[in-house]
Amino acid sequence: MQRFVFGGGGGDRGRQEKRIVIIGDSLVVGIGCKEAPVMPKAICGRLAELLRVDVQWRALGVDGGDVRTIHRKVLAAVDDAVHAPANNASLSRGSAPVDAVIILCGLNDLKRLWMGRTSSVFRRDLDSFLVELRAKVGDECIIVLPAIPMEETLLPEPLRTVGIYVGQLFDFQKKDYAASEKLTHFIPKPAMEIWARAKTKGIIVAEDGVHPNERGYNVFGEYLAHHMADIMQSPQDLAVQASSLAFSAAVPAVSVDLPEQ
Repeated sequence: MQRFVFGGGGGDRGRQEKRIVIIGDSLVVGIGCKEAPVMPKAICGRLAELLRVDVQWRALGVDGGDVRTIHRKVLAAVDDAVHAPANNASLSRGSAPVDAVIILCGLNDLKRLWMGRTSSVFRRDLDSFLVELRAKVGDECIIVLPAIPMEETLLPEPLRTVGIYVGQLFDFQKKDYAASEKLTHFIPKPAMEIWARAKTKGIIVAEDGVHPNERGYNVFGEYLAHHMADIMQSPQDLAVQASSLAFSAAVPAVSVDLPEQ
């Protein structure tokens, strides 16, 4: 497993560590970039900062992989990740071998729609994969299923609009699955404002017009990291937040006008 050390340096073996596996298709591989995998690095680097922990991570990408192909090709590697030794000696024997798995999928299933691979078929394939994945990573591992944004692709119309609409049907299957399973979460697409802000700093789509470029991957990766940080906060952190919210509700708000910069 690769590792991000919070704050740089060699790391503190007494500091908490999170272990993340990122599984998926070309988005995980980093197609569209000169150096890969860009997005797993963006997710885990930002997550280390947000949670103030070290992050061990492994990316398992299958270029062009639909859920069936990903299922077939990555499970052995998931076993390796689960049983990889922890760098942090403070991890207790009872800790989950992998804290979270992020699965980026659906786009290549959508491309096979003409073969009869509808969103309901995708759901059956996803169910089959996630049952086996859960058996390997354990009941305490968080599984995350992000929606796949297609709004910024440069596909010609009406193909782009059809792709966005049909993609939502596939994303709905992820959302529905997550709603029914313990420790399984769905992350919706980034708001269009996020992409609009990113585009003010430069192009976010690769030359193929479909995949993100380095900037696009980093924007999407950091977006996912913020959602992951919310999901992965410890029960103690959530209790402190709830206490703070209760205190804030009991104290009248004070409005302060700040001078313009």
